[in-house]
Amino acid sequence: MKRTDPYLFRYLGTTFSSRRIFENRQGANFFQIILTILACTALLAMPLALTIAKQNVSLKTYMPNWVQEAKAQKEISLTAPHRSNSFFFTPTGKAGKTYNGENQLVMLPNDRVFLKDKNGYSLTLQLPHKQSTTFQALVKSAMSSWEKQYKPLLTGGKILLTNGMLLISNVFILLLGALILFATRKTGFTTIQSFRESIQLMLNALGSASLIGMIIGFLTGDIALVLLIQSGAWMILLLLSFLQTRFNDNEASKNLKKQKKGAFTHDKATV
Repeated sequence: MKRTDPYLFRYLGTTFSSRRIFENRQGANFFQIILTILACTALLAMPLALTIAKQNVSLKTYMPNWVQEAKAQKEISLTAPHRSNSFFFTPTGKAGKTYNGENQLVMLPNDRVFLKDKNGYSLTLQLPHKQSTTFQALVKSAMSSWEKQYKPLLTGGKILLTNGMLLISNVFILLLGALILFATRKTGFTTIQSFRESIQLMLNALGSASLIGMIIGFLTGDIALVLLIQSGAWMILLLLSFLQTRFNDNEASKNLKKQKKGAFTHDKATV
């Protein structure tokens, strides 16, 4: 009885062999194809997600004018009336009450504060229940609250966006390459018979290419370079597979017999 290897082991044995990339272009079902695309995308996403998580993101990144002017203000005490007013920042370093300042800090009920940068970026923060007694303490409290409330959300958003870009890139190249391979069936030059075969052939080369891209990602953390290296490795693997098999089952069989015959002759000569 013929032994059937699990799909994972069969795929790992395929993606590192230029001959098997073509020969093992059948057998995967729709679920396995989708799972393989996601797994290969995850290989690229891991180092990039780690790079994003390590990035030093602060409120200054999004509100540079507000942070600069807030830190430049002279220290003032915040009495009870101040806590219900809005502050704007002036070049003289004096905090005043208004709603028309370019960079604003507006105290809201329930220990909340509204911040607005003159670049248009604005947000509302929940401050600690213990109220600040000085203006600079209030600024520090607002910046600390941003770190806790917004940084995880922004970091997670960047990671999701990066993963989406990687997935779209992989799917686009996969479908484009598969369409080109599928079109060759009319020439009689190749023995590719269906679009699914073309998809799986492209997918067989994606695994090792993504592994190379993952290594580059851990070394550089550059998404553009990772995509470039992965795409280049993907095309090189397909080219090597074509040179060895001509994407034709008869040619692949002939080359395999030649290799076995050459290996047998070498072993015989050695003995």
